Amino acid sequence: MIGRAGGPELVDDGPGTAPSERLERADPNCSRTVTGPLPIAEAGLGAVLERCPVFAAWWRGIIVP
Repeated sequence: MIGRAGGPELVDDGPGTAPSERLERADPNCSRTVTGPLPIAEAGLGAVLERCPVFAAWWRGIIVP
């Protein structure tokens, strides 16, 4: 899915295709605040920042004023 979209930040095509919506359809017990952080914790913040430049820029903006 990420490859077809052109990167992790481009997976979201709209309200019905947002990653959280896709996950909730696949697993109705999925919770954004509980299940969502688990893959990030497993991959590590560095991996997320490396693959998601828009998020990385936002993150650095709030960390380094």
